[in-house]
Amino acid sequence: MGSDPGGTRKQESRLALALHSYGDDRKDTPNGAIPWPGGHTAVARGAQEGPMSVDVRPASLQDGVAVLSLLEDVGYYPEPVSFARTFRRTITDPHFLVRVAEAGGRIVGLATLSLRYQLGLGGLLACLDEFAVVKDAPKGVERALRRETLGRARALGAVRVLKEANQHTPPPRASQLRARAAAAASAAPVPQTA
Repeated sequence: MGSDPGGTRKQESRLALALHSYGDDRKDTPNGAIPWPGGHTAVARGAQEGPMSVDVRPASLQDGVAVLSLLEDVGYYPEPVSFARTFRRTITDPHFLVRVAEAGGRIVGLATLSLRYQLGLGGLLACLDEFAVVKDAPKGVERALRRETLGRARALGAVRVLKEANQHTPPPRASQLRARAAAAASAAPVPQTA
């Protein structure tokens, strides 16, 4: 059987129409492909972008203030100097993970996990101690932070991972309770008398 000269002509005429409509930019594209009209960004600006990307990484010393703020949102109110000492120790301790989730250049989540050996388990036990995500965090931050932190614990050899966080949140100190009450009182509207 011979080739279909009519089919070849149809392909050639479509190619000619495409070249006429968009110019002959085939030399700049791989394999001489016809370029997308108007480029890929003309399809729908922003439509191809997914949710804001989340970067889960080990906390650094520069993240201390954001970490303290997230802990206070959960209900922990450490004394600042003690927090600074403990934070500095834990970010360098191989048996303790402090992970932060960053989206859009700001810290939006925190997970801390301690690792210790347990005789009855016959191996390393990982406990998710603190877990906090800001209220306006992009979708998927909590899941990514949890997955990355627990996955890292397993990669370090944890035989078992306890996933319940914030179980032993201490009660706020009296100074924090007074500060909260004062802030609430100053924010409350003053009743109008007629």
